[in-house]
Formats: sequence, C-alpha cells, structure tokens
Amino acid sequence: MSAGDASAAVKAKALLAAVKLGDVAEAEKLLDSGTPIESADKNAWTALVWACRGGNIAMARMLLDRGAEIEARGSGGWTPLSWAVRSGSEAVTALLLDRGADLEAKDTGGWTALLWAAMRGHADVAELLLRRGAALADEDGEDADVEALCHYPECLLVLRDADRIQRWHRRRLLALWWHRISQPHGPKGGS
Repeated sequence: MSAGDASAAVKAKALLAAVKLGDVAEAEKLLDSGTPIESADKNAWTALVWACRGGNIAMARMLLDRGAEIEARGSGGWTPLSWAVRSGSEAVTALLLDRGADLEAKDTGGWTALLWAAMRGHADVAELLLRRGAALADEDGEDADVEALCHYPECLLVLRDADRIQRWHRRRLLALWWHRISQPHGPKGGS
C-alpha cells in the first residue's frame, strides 16, 4: 500500500468515525479536504448509511447535500433508507424519501422498508411509509405477510389501517394536483 493509499484509508476511517460520533463539522472538514464521500467500512457501509443508522438528520442532510449516494448498498443489501427505518427515525426516513430514495427497494432477504418498520414495531415510520405509497403487496400482487411479522399492537393498528391511510394520501395528492393545474399561468393582469 502506497503512502497515498494509506492516507486515504486514514481519512476514510476518520470520516466514518466523525459520522458515527455525530460530529457534522468534523465530517465537513474531512470532506472539504478531499475525503471521498462514498468512503465505506469493511461492510461497504458508507457515511450516509452510518448517519441513517444513527438517526442523525443533520448529518444525513449534509451528506445528501454534498452528493452522497442515496441508494448505496452495503452488506445485506441494506440501503440508507433501510437503516433509517430500522433505527426508527421518522425524520431521516422522511428526508430520504423527499430526496428520492426507492420506497420499495429490497435487501438481499427481500425485505422492504415497510417490512422492517413492521418487524421493529416502528408505527410512526410505518405510517409515514404508507402515506408515501409503500405497498403491502409485492410486484406479483401477493400480500407480503407484514402483519404476521409485526408483534407490536400500535404498529398492527397502523398496518390494518393501510387502505385508509393510503386513500387519504391519494386524495391529498389529487387535491394538490388539481390546485396546481387550476392556477392561472403567468402574472395577473399582465400581458
């Protein structure tokens, strides 16, 4: 290993350590000094994965603003969204979805974010995912056994209310769309 490679490895470890500790200023300093944003550990978990795993919204936002790969997959095929959901962070989950994370991405075991939310009993995160359009059925139309995986009463109530939650979400989107297309284009009274 050359001196340059060793230096890059030290910087990458320092970046991941700063992220794990939640030190946004130090992480920014390391990125400004040229440390690659996609630096990863032996599990291929990037800085963004660690920020999401820790539920650190400030760190996740900063990394995304600087171009971190939102669909980076580490061992197990877990994405930053998978980790945000597993950690129970509704705020980080919402941030990732707002930035375009794949709501239906599956890990190597075939688990989606909604399955992880159910398994971990994160009712608020499960409701957020449902409001954003998470599917209870897979692409073949088969119902994923989400309820069977969930042993948390509050989360079960959310899952059993999925149709109402998603119906409300679809109506809200339709209302926003209708409002947008019904607005006059251009300045009022101008030519």
